[in-house]
Amino acid sequence: MEKKSGFQFKGYKVLKSHIEVSGESGDDLTVSFAPKGLLDRSHKTFKLDLLISISENTGSLNIEVLISGDFVFNEETNLENFLYVNAPAIMFPYVRSYITALTALSGIPTITLPTMNLSGLQKEIENNTTEVNG
Repeated sequence: MEKKSGFQFKGYKVLKSHIEVSGESGDDLTVSFAPKGLLDRSHKTFKLDLLISISENTGSLNIEVLISGDFVFNEETNLENFLYVNAPAIMFPYVRSYITALTALSGIPTITLPTMNLSGLQKEIENNTTEVNG
C-alpha cells in the first residue's frame, strides 16, 4: 500500500505575464520575488502566489510573472516548513521554465534563471500569509 505525502502540490496557474522590451538588454539582471499565501486549515489547503520580477539595470527589459500554486495537506507535522520553504521550491522550476519559454519566443536572448535557494523567502511568506477559516 502506497503512503501519500502529508503535503501535496495540486498544480499551478500563471495568472499574469508581462514582458516589456525597450532596447538591447545586457546581462545585468535583477530578480526579485513577492510572495503571498492563503492558508485554510479547515479545508487543509494552501495557495501560494509568487510574483517574480526580472529587470535589466538600464531599464531595457522588464518581466513580471505571477504564478499561483495550490497545495493540500493532511497532517500538520512541521506544516510551516512545508508551506514556507517547500512550496516556493516546488513552484520555482515551473516559473523558471515559463520565463525561459517566454523570452525564447519573444525574439530576445533567452533568459534561463539559475536554480535558486528560495528558503530566504520563508519570513516574507510567513508575514504575507493570510489564514482563513473555510
